[in-house]
Amino acid sequence: MNESVLGAVIGLAIALVIVAILVVIFRWLWNSTLPDVFGVREVTFWQAFKIMLLAGILFGGHRVVDTPLAESGICGTSIGLAMNGLVPVPEIQFDGFLGPAYDQLCSHAARMRTRTRSRFPVPMTVRVPVGGGIHAPELHSDSPEAIYAHTPGLKVVTPASPYDAKGLLASAIRDPDPVIFFEPKRIYNG
Repeated sequence: MNESVLGAVIGLAIALVIVAILVVIFRWLWNSTLPDVFGVREVTFWQAFKIMLLAGILFGGHRVVDTPLAESGICGTSIGLAMNGLVPVPEIQFDGFLGPAYDQLCSHAARMRTRTRSRFPVPMTVRVPVGGGIHAPELHSDSPEAIYAHTPGLKVVTPASPYDAKGLLASAIRDPDPVIFFEPKRIYNG
């Protein structure tokens, strides 16, 4: 296979993963039976990959919320929303920025169902672009999957194809427990 055909095939696969993620988010926002569902996104101007930008435009600020660049606050707020019956899907811009949210995710979200004897599930899906190979600075090229995968009560998924991306994200949003959806960062820089 010549190089230009291979490049076109890879470009199409990358575009399909992004489309699959967008389809799931739009379908979730469109079909939600909850009174208000929050897809928390970081400030639009700084948003790295623009997945939630269009959702915010289409569904409005009461459904897709701009937040400050404070990952611990984003995850803490999402935990509170989830414990009160909403289904937040916060987006963290880069995997290296998950460190400040570690305590919120591992000590609170992951343990809340057990701590409250299942009275308070935490149905939230944290979307995080992950991985290296994009010629980015040190905090933009981490792969923290193993740290979170070994936390009881926290589910971690990473899609390998557009089909996986659509199915895993839809399942994660429906899951009553917290899920971290690590999406390969290279799909945005292809």
